[in-house]
Amino acid sequence: MINKIFGILIRMRYARYVIVADIAKAFHQVRLQEEFRNTTMFLWLKDPSKPVTAQNIQIYRFTRIPFGVASSPFLLAAYIYYCSTVTQTISIERSKTYLCR
Repeated sequence: MINKIFGILIRMRYARYVIVADIAKAFHQVRLQEEFRNTTMFLWLKDPSKPVTAQNIQIYRFTRIPFGVASSPFLLAAYIYYCSTVTQTISIERSKTYLCR
């Protein structure tokens, strides 16, 4: 582990710019489009003491990218790339529709 940290620090010295960020909270800032929210659907029991029936099940869907899903790092990286390239021509108000603050 120390060797990896040392290597990272050495490589940082040669870079012109370095960005350090805690991106764990960034996942919850990017909204999921309405048509893709069913992919993050999960079921919850309304009352655990009752048997599992259709009336006792509540369906929930994420509205933002959840942290920990296999595709989350890709989606966040794609959104950051999108914001850094495409949104230069898009209004700030429109780009805010994808973010939750």
